[in-house]
Amino acid sequence: MLVTMPEMGEDINGAKLTSWMKKVGDSVQYDEDLLEVTSDKAVFCIPAPCNGIITKILVCENETAPIDAVLCEIEEDK
Repeated sequence: MLVTMPEMGEDINGAKLTSWMKKVGDSVQYDEDLLEVTSDKAVFCIPAPCNGIITKILVCENETAPIDAVLCEIEEDK
């Protein structure tokens, strides 16, 4: 499953990824915080959309990503 940068408001086009709470190979549970992003207006935690294992991180800390950009990939539990 792909984890993407969510929409955060009308005037926000993207956000800076401030920190990963997990790394490649870590298991995650549904709704567990994966990463923290900062926009011009607020700080958001992005939760895991499923149970599984992080297989790839595509945006590094301190990088800015636009809305809908793929941030990481999770291999879902079967």
